[in-house]
Amino acid sequence: MCTEECKKKSAIFIDRISNLPKNVIEGILMCLPTTDAVQTSILSRDWRYSWSSIPQLTFSRNDFPMLDDTEIEWEYNHRLVKIIDQVLLLHCGPIHKFELSLDMESCSDVDRWILFLSRNGIREIIIEFWMGEQYQLPSCLFSCEGITHLQLQWCIFIPPPFTRFPNLRFMYLSGIDISEDGFEAFVTNCPLLETLELTYVSGCSGLKVCSGSLLQFLYEGYYIHISFENTPMLASVCVVFSEVDNEEGPTPSSPNYELFDALDNLLGIEKLILYQYTLEVWAVRDVPANLRMAYNLKHLAVDMDFEAEQEASTLFLLFKSCPFLSSLNIWVFSSDDDDQTSAEDFWDKQEGLHNLFCHLKNVDLIGIKGTRSELMFIKTVLTNARDLRILDVECHEDVNNEMMMEMIKFTRTCTKAQIIVKNQEEVLYQ
Repeated sequence: MCTEECKKKSAIFIDRISNLPKNVIEGILMCLPTTDAVQTSILSRDWRYSWSSIPQLTFSRNDFPMLDDTEIEWEYNHRLVKIIDQVLLLHCGPIHKFELSLDMESCSDVDRWILFLSRNGIREIIIEFWMGEQYQLPSCLFSCEGITHLQLQWCIFIPPPFTRFPNLRFMYLSGIDISEDGFEAFVTNCPLLETLELTYVSGCSGLKVCSGSLLQFLYEGYYIHISFENTPMLASVCVVFSEVDNEEGPTPSSPNYELFDALDNLLGIEKLILYQYTLEVWAVRDVPANLRMAYNLKHLAVDMDFEAEQEASTLFLLFKSCPFLSSLNIWVFSSDDDDQTSAEDFWDKQEGLHNLFCHLKNVDLIGIKGTRSELMFIKTVLTNARDLRILDVECHEDVNNEMMMEMIKFTRTCTKAQIIVKNQEEVLYQ
């Protein structure tokens, strides 16, 4: 009887985790925040240094909150520096990923950490500051030719001449001060770069994107001139101009053909996203002399003001230039410009629409208020999109109910497609 009980008790206390293969334990530790991984050293003698060989270290703001309201900023910074120094001192082996995203001001200690990483096989580096002055990146960062993933926030990005990251595939820069010429040369010297994301960069009036390997591009921020050159693989482009007027930056030229100039150099583009003020900024009054076809463009998402004729005209030209468009997403975005020409009868006046939506299958319209221009656009789609499968209309809270009933009436004329009309609370028609 005693033997049976002893066996049961011993079975309860069997340490099954410690006997797992080293690579499995390492995988478990990498799923934990770095602070928790380090704390496993107190479990037993076998676990004391298990964390010290994990190839990724993450120091994020969620894992290092201030102790309490009485901890002042310099004490917080000093505590963080001491912790990171200790972790790096005890770590052995390569560090493939390092993330520093803390509520601390940039400091010279970061230079030491980056120098340490440059000598330990770093591949992914994320450095995000949220306060204080922009951090001047040390030159040793640009000698890390093994980097595949680079993510920087609130830094000064001035790569030395002829800097080359032969393995870089992903780059995200936010709140970064960059030099126009230096940035162009840097991107050109990253032969494997696939994803480039820029948000609220400063220090330049324009960007020329030149990369034969680039697949995805995103820009968000104030208006700057954006052009593309030698980007045959670029399949997805997202541009978000958050402001029309930037007192310190450039202003769009008139007439502005940047959108269609860009399409001329984006022969492989499959997905185009133009949010916030982008369509307004890139809107054109006249048809470009040579409207090149974007035969690969199948997905289009825009924020637009249906009441602005110039934006409607630009959208119409986009439709004409992408004959194989299959998916369309429009968020109704009211412009602040009171001087724009009304587009109330725009879609009624257009000719040759029967070939405009030959391949269109899915349409999402969000924020519809039931204005005449919106309803005429919906009617145009239903009349000409012969292969339409789904039309999903989400109404604005201030929707015109009479107009909405009129829209529901003529949506019934399209028998092939599934029509969904809803507001934020319920489905009104299906």
